Amino acid sequence: MEHFIRDYDRFIKQITWTRRTDWLAVNDSPDPEPLASGPNVQFSGTAGDLWISGPIPMPLDHDTMSVTIKGRVKNCRVGIEWCQAKKGKFHPVIWGANDGKTFKLENIPAIPTTASFRVVVEAQTDGDVSLTISSCVGSLRPKLDVLVNQVGYDIGSPKRFTVQSNGPLEGDAHFRVIAPIAGPGREFETVFEGKLESAGDVPEWGRWYWRGDLSSLDTPGNYYVEATVGDLKAESPVFSIGHDFIASKTLDSAQRFFFWQRCGQAVPGWHEACHLDDRVTTESGVTIEAAGAWHDAGDYNKYNGYTPLSLYSLLYARETCPHLFQTWRNTGRDDILDEALWGAEYLRKMQDPATGELWDRHFSGYGYWGLPENETDNRIGGDEDRVAKGKTLNLWFVAAFAHLGQLLDNEEYVGRALAHWKLAYKPDSPDLAHAAQTIFAARELDLATGDRQFEKIALEAAKKIVACQSHDDTLDGWYAGSPGGKPAYGVVDDGLPAAALGRWTEWYPEDAFVESARESLTRYIGYMQAISNNPLCIAKVHTQKHDAWFFPFAKDGDWHVGQNSQYLSDAWAALVAHRVTGENRAFEVALDQINWVLGCNPYGICMMQGHGRVNSPTAHHRYNMIVGQPQGAVPGSVFNGIVRFNAANDIPLWDLIPHGTPRYECNEPWLPHNAYYLFAVSELARIV
Repeated sequence: MEHFIRDYDRFIKQITWTRRTDWLAVNDSPDPEPLASGPNVQFSGTAGDLWISGPIPMPLDHDTMSVTIKGRVKNCRVGIEWCQAKKGKFHPVIWGANDGKTFKLENIPAIPTTASFRVVVEAQTDGDVSLTISSCVGSLRPKLDVLVNQVGYDIGSPKRFTVQSNGPLEGDAHFRVIAPIAGPGREFETVFEGKLESAGDVPEWGRWYWRGDLSSLDTPGNYYVEATVGDLKAESPVFSIGHDFIASKTLDSAQRFFFWQRCGQAVPGWHEACHLDDRVTTESGVTIEAAGAWHDAGDYNKYNGYTPLSLYSLLYARETCPHLFQTWRNTGRDDILDEALWGAEYLRKMQDPATGELWDRHFSGYGYWGLPENETDNRIGGDEDRVAKGKTLNLWFVAAFAHLGQLLDNEEYVGRALAHWKLAYKPDSPDLAHAAQTIFAARELDLATGDRQFEKIALEAAKKIVACQSHDDTLDGWYAGSPGGKPAYGVVDDGLPAAALGRWTEWYPEDAFVESARESLTRYIGYMQAISNNPLCIAKVHTQKHDAWFFPFAKDGDWHVGQNSQYLSDAWAALVAHRVTGENRAFEVALDQINWVLGCNPYGICMMQGHGRVNSPTAHHRYNMIVGQPQGAVPGSVFNGIVRFNAANDIPLWDLIPHGTPRYECNEPWLPHNAYYLFAVSELARIV
């Protein structure tokens, strides 16, 4: 089969140039201001000076592509270098043929796991050098990928998968499902066959798609999909089908992630007791020991934005499906409750006993990269102590402590929840996120205290969410940040408002406003279906200006991370909406978001560590300094997720660097991802 040709003209027209020394000096920071731009440039320097272009993206083509670049030169030679996603990791320059007037690099094969290439110019004499790039094309070996949920599918639920090619294909498109071991003498038995439906292409990615459906296959077992499109054939990783399979195989791992992330105690097989000198020092000079909770991500900091969220997610999942969590530790209580209480004890110490406020964080920056037990001396009273900084208000704290108070019949927890509620609840706030969190906090206080005022407050919060629903020229049913505002996209908690509204309708089914809430959720389901109407069925980012695949940012170097919390919070919301409205399309939307995280994405990577068949080769985590843990990947952790290549190019990027530390933007775990995984998949368990 002939190779596909990829024209890189649009990237070459926008190409920028800088000195190699300047670029190396900033390492992981944004590229320095360019000295020149365009395919026709002139430089002045001394012999041996190097200039490099900005990156030319080819992240999905790293294992199939070779590139050919041609042009004219004066007093220089030209080469290319293949680059990992990690900026500081690049491969040796490959220099092209040069007759003094023209240059040519022909069919230079990409290095697997790289994400881009750069053009390199080296001055051969003192004075002026010039370069004109006349053409830059890639030649790609045709390739087919079969993208599935690598954990598996639940019996009785929709079971959809995606087929991806790196070029347009003609001919019949079909698939068969194969049981690799169906019994003695029955290896590789075909158990199901079907047609692949064309799903269109994504031109900016250079990818074409088909969708397959094996929903009627409900026999428990292990399978793989063999897909054929025209003359190309490919196989998926092995997956499983079973009863309540996704939840039963992954939920306990998702909560156990928090144990591996514990701060303030030894974690067997990982690290010794660490940060025992974390403390609070009150305004009156009282010192409170405050070790505990969880390392927030791949660093050792702790924040009380997502620690209370994580605590509540553990309690929520335990209440929703307690039978799916295992107990290994001999603490006298189930492990997931033990984990919740570990987080609660830290938050108890972080609450100002005089005011009810929360101290915001224990923060030591990002410069330290080593064993957690060695960052400080672990003795209170030294300069290395991490003293709590800032104050914060958090309604997840209220919800979690009120829940624990009721669960344990403990008045102290309820009292702490009420003290913080008086500060954190803002009755006049029109803010959407505040209204969503209010519903959970008020509901838990309603149950813990029996005070009916909280039922009324939850109703007002539900009305505020409905009042925030809006539309524009392209989409209807999204929620604004406040009434009449812009879409309230959240890279972490995008689905929270709809999930809160849905839970409110279940908690107060007799309220007269329930019908309005259901109508709002039906509109929301229509919006989610529309924003996910693309070949990969993943929720895009709606900004009114344009819909982006991946979180947009203004310039390279701006903070940005993958959107797995967004997808999982969207899945949670859609599952709750499905249960409230009975709309099956909401169930399908939710499963598509979960499928993406667990393997049905352009890289075919299961982004939950230790599950599926293809995980990331490396993780962005300081745990990779632990002897015996060179990957640094915490079991059960959900990574940030796929990001856009850079500010200008909405092309998927995952760091495939095989050694060392990959980019944080995509390859780092983070507490809210596991929190929203617990919310979403515990709801999935409730349904299936």
